[in-house]
Amino acid sequence: MASADAISVSPQAATAFFTFPKAAKIWGSHLSYAVGANSAYAAGNSQFYARVKTQSGFIMCTIELAVSDASQDPNGDGDPTFPGVPVAAGDKLQLDVNNGVTVAGVVQRASVVVFYSIP
Repeated sequence: MASADAISVSPQAATAFFTFPKAAKIWGSHLSYAVGANSAYAAGNSQFYARVKTQSGFIMCTIELAVSDASQDPNGDGDPTFPGVPVAAGDKLQLDVNNGVTVAGVVQRASVVVFYSIP
């Protein structure tokens, strides 16, 4: 069993953080996501998301959060497990934090770890 991880301290479009060197199997992941609105936030209701997926399209986990007023700091996390989902050599793990969209007065952070094996 091995793992690959990434941390994002700002929004980013789907960005690769690991490339599988050989065919592998995914067994689980953990995604944590937090947003914090400061006193400069004035956008009303805003929705945010973070997602971990493979470049080939397998979505492992998505976290959705919302902010409606200044000084709110919602967070969430997910720990899905899988029965050894196969991935091809060269496929990539990607972290997508709100598709790179920033909102004035809001900080976004995400971290992810994915557990895999190479048979």
